[in-house]
Amino acid sequence: MKKQLPKLNYRALLVPTEHGIWSFWLEPSLLGLFLAPSLSGFLLTISALAGLFTQHPLALYLADLRRKKRFARTVWVKRFSYVYGFLALSFFSLSLLSSSSYRYVYVLGPMMVLAAYQFNAKLQNKAKALLPELAGVSAMAGIVTCILLMGEYSSSDALLIGLLVLLRNLGAILYVRTRLRLERSKAVLHWPSIVAASTAVMVTICLFFLKQIGITVVIFFALLMFRTLWGQSKYRRPLQAKQIGMLELFYGLIFVFLMGFS
Repeated sequence: MKKQLPKLNYRALLVPTEHGIWSFWLEPSLLGLFLAPSLSGFLLTISALAGLFTQHPLALYLADLRRKKRFARTVWVKRFSYVYGFLALSFFSLSLLSSSSYRYVYVLGPMMVLAAYQFNAKLQNKAKALLPELAGVSAMAGIVTCILLMGEYSSSDALLIGLLVLLRNLGAILYVRTRLRLERSKAVLHWPSIVAASTAVMVTICLFFLKQIGITVVIFFALLMFRTLWGQSKYRRPLQAKQIGMLELFYGLIFVFLMGFS
């Protein structure tokens, strides 16, 4: 009688479990490529995506090694992490070779430190804690700055746009965490997401008066603040986690559109 092999859910091994990570990668990538399209920028975004994919199987593989156990999944997560890691390094190398400017290398340092911190938390099964999530979305915000620095954008303009993406990302992650806990009837702290939203509004107002951004960007962040207040109030409409995520993706695409044409 043949021994029946255990069935594996390859999707669970291949795809990161943090669903919202797509939006935090997509928004800065789209914005950067829209404002400063280039082959090197495109290659960098693919490298970043491959890096995101590498984390999940690599964390599972290292967990198996740490426990000194070998499961049916072990050989597959090892292979997946090698393939993803190879793709990440390959596309990053190609982005370096095709880039006409290497100013963005200085931004990669802080990005990698934040990504390493998040990955270390993932190894300890703490990836969904607040600080690792904030570190992860902050690292993703740096993608747009890197792409712009590959082009003809000045360092100040590239950092400014990166700051706006960072404000958007931090506000989004804090709001979504709070909203999900409310929908699950768990105790929450309302003030972190409100402080993040109000800080973004104040910063954009200052930038508007300094003639660094258009009024449409200020209005967008003001609407996000209203979204934050309404979404945490007793008047909110109950939503499922997938609906909340889709709405954030929609807000993110609006943000990219406004930034691209402001």
